[in-house]
Order: sequence, then C-alpha cells, then structure tokens
Amino acid sequence: EMQGELIPALRRRFPQADIRHAAVSDHDGSAAYSVNAGFALHYRDGASLLDIDRDDRAPAEETVTTVDFAAVLRALRADHDFILVKMDIEGAEYDVLDHVLAQPGPPLIDHLLVEFHERFVGPARHAPTVERLKTGGLSHAQWR
Repeated sequence: EMQGELIPALRRRFPQADIRHAAVSDHDGSAAYSVNAGFALHYRDGASLLDIDRDDRAPAEETVTTVDFAAVLRALRADHDFILVKMDIEGAEYDVLDHVLAQPGPPLIDHLLVEFHERFVGPARHAPTVERLKTGGLSHAQWR
C-alpha cells in the first residue's frame, strides 16, 4: 500500500497479510504520487504514480518507495506453486505488466485479475499490453 496512513487500518483488518508501505513498479526506487483531491481515509479512492491531468487530482506531493514487482514475484515463486495477482494500480499496471511479461523463464503469475485504466493512458498504450497478455498465455480476467 503506497498510502502510509492506510497501513495501520489495513493491518488491523488483515492481520495475516504481509502489508508493505511501497508501490509496485518496474524498478526499485522511489516515485511521487497523487491522490484524489477529495481524498479521505478509505480504500476506494485511487492514488496513482502517473501524472494524471484531471481536475479531481491533487498535485503529486507525496513520495513512496517503489519495488520491482517481478523480483517480488520471483521470490514468491520459490515457495509457492500458484500465484494469483489482483492488480488495481491506477494506470501503472501497463509498465508493471510489460516488465513482468518480459522476464525470462517460466511465468511469474499463474492467474491475473486486473483493472485496466485505459482512460489514463489511451488506447495506443492499452492495446499492446493486453495483446502481450493474450499472446503470452497468461490466464487473466479484467474489469474497467
């Protein structure tokens, strides 16, 4: 979870989950993120690493550690036979999925549930990633 103020509530609600204050990415590092200008402490409001030009977004003022999601998945794969990923990362899914799909070796994800945010990136960015999922044989379901 990249919004640090949500972590205590998440840990109370999901005590067995490994909740980290970070954002998945295609690299290790840090990044600025923005939140909905009407943001309140709840789970349905999307923060994004993308510089989204919308009236309801506050300027990107917060920073968060980013983690290479492919590396996280490789570490999980060492101990788990089946990896299901539910991904809703407000437009960052394109770079992250392209990076994960480009990794050599066996697939890092067995099944993917993903919310795409085509409205943030446009069809020219959306279509190639969806095609890579199909041609790469990654079992997936999507919602918008």
